[in-house]
Amino acid sequence: MIDCDNKGRGFFFHSGENNESVLSGFTIKNGFATDGAGISCIKSSSPTIKNNIITKCFVDLSGVGIYCNQSSPIINSNSIYWNTSVSLCGGIRCDLSFPNIENNDIYGNIASKSGGGIILVNSSGTIKGNKIKNNRAYDSGGIECRENSSPIIINNEISENIVFDRGGGIYCHGVTSPKILGNKIRSNSAGNGGGINSYGDPLTTEPSPVIQNNEIVNNFAINGGAGFIPTLRS
Repeated sequence: MIDCDNKGRGFFFHSGENNESVLSGFTIKNGFATDGAGISCIKSSSPTIKNNIITKCFVDLSGVGIYCNQSSPIINSNSIYWNTSVSLCGGIRCDLSFPNIENNDIYGNIASKSGGGIILVNSSGTIKGNKIKNNRAYDSGGIECRENSSPIIINNEISENIVFDRGGGIYCHGVTSPKILGNKIRSNSAGNGGGINSYGDPLTTEPSPVIQNNEIVNNFAINGGAGFIPTLRS
């Protein structure tokens, strides 16, 4: 167990580590940082992060559990829960990255602005077989794809996430083109787009997600689009 005692982050990869650098079997708790309070991967560092528990961490900017910048980590079979951001992303945030995020439990995380579970910014990669549940944020409770992000989002269970505004389950914002395939998107709640919300300007930044073979049921939206809503910025 790594108890950071709110005095720093758990692990920091910053020297170009590859997937043969394996972090496995740790409980990381009470991390505190500007970003990546549990684990931070930057400067082309792409470790394998598997079978860990990341919990009760806190950031005042973004990416509480795991933060990736210009990295391609394998993030597999971790439990990421009860983490809090006063700004963006309670679970995993990836910028300019190509991660493989697979078979993780991501639940009970909180972001006061956007991204309870996962945010991808100018990133692609694969998000597969995860359980993303009961996260809270202002926008995007489960997964957010923003700016130029084009991941494959496949066979995930995205459920019971709650946001005040847009995208209880999945939120696509900007010039994004994710492939959303075979997911179970259930019982999420939002102001607009309980299941999926696609939001942009049709002249400059319209998202173009591919949405196929998903189960989108029992979602709720106060203003419209319980299952799916394409919302255009004025």
